[in-house]
Amino acid sequence: MHEESPSFTLSWMRRSWSFVICLILLSGCGGGTPETAPLPPERPAKLFTVGGPLAQRTVRMSGEVRAATRADLAFRVPGLIIEFAVKEGQQVRKGQLIARLDSRDYQSRLRNALGQLAKAKAKLQYDTTEYRRYVKIRQAEPGAVSESLLNLKKAAMEMARAEVKSAEAAVAEAREQLAYTFLKAPFDGIVGRKYVDNFEFVVAKQPIVHLQNFSEIEILLDLPELMVMPLRKAKPKLYAQFATSDKRYPLTIKEFATQADPLTQTYRVVLATPAPQEIRILPGMTATVVIELPHDAALDTEIVIPTAALFSDPDGRSCVWVVDPETHQVHKRVVHTGRLTDSDRIEIVDGLKVDETIVVSGVSRLQEGMKVRPYKDAPKENAA
Repeated sequence: MHEESPSFTLSWMRRSWSFVICLILLSGCGGGTPETAPLPPERPAKLFTVGGPLAQRTVRMSGEVRAATRADLAFRVPGLIIEFAVKEGQQVRKGQLIARLDSRDYQSRLRNALGQLAKAKAKLQYDTTEYRRYVKIRQAEPGAVSESLLNLKKAAMEMARAEVKSAEAAVAEAREQLAYTFLKAPFDGIVGRKYVDNFEFVVAKQPIVHLQNFSEIEILLDLPELMVMPLRKAKPKLYAQFATSDKRYPLTIKEFATQADPLTQTYRVVLATPAPQEIRILPGMTATVVIELPHDAALDTEIVIPTAALFSDPDGRSCVWVVDPETHQVHKRVVHTGRLTDSDRIEIVDGLKVDETIVVSGVSRLQEGMKVRPYKDAPKENAA
């Protein structure tokens, strides 16, 4: 019988013991309940409670400031500017000289017109004297002057009278044109802009300066369609706020367009208020218009959310993260969007309901089922 060598026996024993040790270690590791991976902590996020566009009865929109009284001033006759009496930003009074044209040509035209008027008057006087003389002769000797000759003298007198009227009109026009070489302020105001410089030749009706009066200001507001009816029917309180002041200034509706702009599909509203005395307001500045609607106003229920809440899924669909009110977990929801209602708000046509809560910050870092909590220092927004 063949005998195994001692080295083979030792090697086999070592492998056996190694196998036994591994079994023991594995059985020790398999004891007890397996631990699951911990869920990530709640992520702080900015939340938004879905409501209609006027859910809080207060809406803030941006508008552009302009002077209520304003005009581009122009000469009514062409000519060379020889005097510019104002500068940009200068305050002027009604009737104050703005600019003056070289008037020598217009003075010459007036002199010529006056000369033609004098000639026409002299001819009228002569023809009138002749007609009256022939009338007296006919009265003294009826056969001395024929009816046709008398009618001829009368026609000459009437023509001379017409020429006088025409010459008088020419003189009046020449005087007007001479007066038009002076451009004066039609109202108190500030020179907002100069369009030309001194010693430039200008044509009639070419803008020379822009004059504006800031005793009253207007704010131009472009309303989205869903805001038109609430503003027209609910008669809200309107205020203006400016960047340099926290004070509110009451507004009144001055004009309200009934036809939408073909490009923006918004409706232009002109609001007015007396110019604030404690701060300086200039044209082109931005004003915040605060619209406060009565609590009993009947409002539409369109849903508007911040555009920051939207993200696209792999299929290119618009989605939002909806927060479960009990578990605080987020769940993806596909929505159908409408038009932009403001620079950072968009209408939701389908997919959301009023009073649902969505995430409006860091949406790209969220995952299905992740828990969120609102910022401690930032209360929930609403569709105000």
